[in-house]
Amino acid sequence: MSHTTVLFVHLPYDAPDSPQSRALRALAARVARPAAPPLYLVGGYTHDDFDTDNLPLAVARAVRAEHQARTDTAMARQLQAHVAALAAKQVAVTPLLRVGTPHTVLAQVASELNATLVLVGTAPAHQGFSIALGGTYEALQAALPCPVRYAIPPAANGTTGRKQGRSTPARVWRRQAA
Repeated sequence: MSHTTVLFVHLPYDAPDSPQSRALRALAARVARPAAPPLYLVGGYTHDDFDTDNLPLAVARAVRAEHQARTDTAMARQLQAHVAALAAKQVAVTPLLRVGTPHTVLAQVASELNATLVLVGTAPAHQGFSIALGGTYEALQAALPCPVRYAIPPAANGTTGRKQGRSTPARVWRRQAA
């Protein structure tokens, strides 16, 4: 049985030099094997929804289309920066850029690729992660056909934010068997 691993970055929030991205790269380097199938790096983002109600319909459509095109270009560049950072760690990835909520993008890609593992970088104290992914860990896990592992970087004080006083860099949280 071949194994397909999906790395997920939420492009608007996960800059290539962010702690969560560095922790995700470190985890990817540990799971990547030279003879294994390539990893998939999925960059997900949504288009901003802004008020164009006061504009004529044709102008509003043009403004939205131009904004979306600029966003798409910026997100493609950011995904390439993540690919370059992984390449520097000698981790080969196949990049996929998707528009949609993180929760939806992850579920679609994991199903399409028949993923056996999803790796996600998250903030040290897991703050905002559930909001960014559109639900709680349990909801995300229920939507995906495979286990999810989180790469949690150390907080500024050297902890993961989970248990103060313990230094556990890039701690990985695993799916619990149901």
